[in-house]
Amino acid sequence: MGLTRAIKTKLFGSERDFSMANRMFNMAMVAIMIVLVGYFVMNTLMGLWQRSLIIVFVFVAECIFYYYSRFRKKFQVSIIANGFVSYGALVANYFINSGVDGPTIFLFFFSLHILVSGTPPKWHIPWLALHILIVTGLLVTQYYVPGRVVYNYPSAAARFIDVFATYISTLLLMFIVTRHLRNYYLNEKYATEDEQIKLTAFFESSPNYHLLLNRQMELIYFNKTAAQFVKAEYNIDLKEGDNLFSYANPAYSKRFSDNIEKALAGQTVLEEAFFNYTVNGKVWWQMAYIPARDREGNIVAVSFNAVNINDRKAKEEKISQKNQSLLKIAKIQSGGLREPVSSIIGLMSLIKEDKERTPEYLQLMEEAAKELDKKIHEIVAQTRGASVDD
Repeated sequence: MGLTRAIKTKLFGSERDFSMANRMFNMAMVAIMIVLVGYFVMNTLMGLWQRSLIIVFVFVAECIFYYYSRFRKKFQVSIIANGFVSYGALVANYFINSGVDGPTIFLFFFSLHILVSGTPPKWHIPWLALHILIVTGLLVTQYYVPGRVVYNYPSAAARFIDVFATYISTLLLMFIVTRHLRNYYLNEKYATEDEQIKLTAFFESSPNYHLLLNRQMELIYFNKTAAQFVKAEYNIDLKEGDNLFSYANPAYSKRFSDNIEKALAGQTVLEEAFFNYTVNGKVWWQMAYIPARDREGNIVAVSFNAVNINDRKAKEEKISQKNQSLLKIAKIQSGGLREPVSSIIGLMSLIKEDKERTPEYLQLMEEAAKELDKKIHEIVAQTRGASVDD
């Protein structure tokens, strides 16, 4: 099992580095090259040399396309070039291999299957139109100018073998590609469902508010917390398809719209805002607008997440008050204490030098001490105000 997976990864590319369409095309190229080897042997044994030359040309072209797709990662260029080379080879094969009496028509079905499976949707109608025009042109040409088509089977048995072998190989190739696409679809479906279950469980258990909006600002998804908030505030039941402007605060709607546009342009927007609600009261929100992309990297929606940060803002306010108190304490300590302390020290020197005026100096010293006591009480009060609850 491990060896088979390693061989597939080596031949077709890893799921991490190659898209499903790219790996499918690489697989088809390998299968076609194997089938072409069988065709070459069969046509050579029947003596159909012109067809053998076409097969050699197509085999070399397929090798080149496979190389550029698998090892140079030029998938889109390779598959488009392969389409036009296939047209040329099939047209040539139609004229030299018995026209509508040969197996070429079968091969047009397979080439269309490969092109539609591996190219973007905008190419599908052009490929279909080209196939219809080319095959119609070949049939009309044979009908009006039958001599242009060479009937080259040496016997009825040779025609039977050629048509039967082409039918079986074409059927098998289409079966392999279709089965691969179906298995890929089912695997992706199951993986997506598992991820959706996990994400839903996560968002539904989250205390935060989660919304997913499409490019028209319509709700794609919302969690229970968001639904309960809107129900309590606006008495409205959220539902998919609602336009979120119905619930946006009028004072914030312009900023909300601008942030959505920025997210749709590929920018992640983070901001904080304060609202005063009728029912839910005053709320500080931390909001995030995040682009949501599909597997090809295209922005298809915006994830809006909001977190109630009232507790954090309250702590920040207390910290701010503490810092202000500490600044006041520092100011008192640097200037307010210096004056009474200097007065006391100076009066002590005067008492020592002039004892006759000691009562007067003591009176002044008492006033300085009271001023010092007042400043100390101010510091104590600021210290109490600076304490912040954890």
